[in-house]
Amino acid sequence: MNLTSPMTPLISSCHLKGANLTIYLSFSKDGQAKVFFSITPFPIFTTDHGCTVELTPLMAQAALVYVKATGFSPNEKLKFESDSEFEPRHQDVQADAQGVYDSALLPAVKGIASGTVRVTVRGKSCAPTATIDWGPASMHNQ
Repeated sequence: MNLTSPMTPLISSCHLKGANLTIYLSFSKDGQAKVFFSITPFPIFTTDHGCTVELTPLMAQAALVYVKATGFSPNEKLKFESDSEFEPRHQDVQADAQGVYDSALLPAVKGIASGTVRVTVRGKSCAPTATIDWGPASMHNQ
């Protein structure tokens, strides 16, 4: 690939559920990136009564998952619940001034190679729930 020609695209492609597709576009002869953006072709999200929870794998095999929940009231007190292969976790959390809560999650369970984690963020009027596979089971192209 010739990185010195104008408008040379560099595409890092991943067709895994929830994974980001990152695209760089070079518009200069020295190969400097002038545009950078990321999209998620197969996002993992659900919406319940105006609130959404989205799960994005940050590491291979979803060893680390980014959780973003939106649509809550500003500074609303929330319940964060996750269940990974019958290992439940519950935590009291709070949305920020924009009604957003985000966090990182380690879904793996000791002694289990692969599994599914279910994440729910409960507010006063909504409780969106999403699931993501982790371990080798997460590595299936869409």
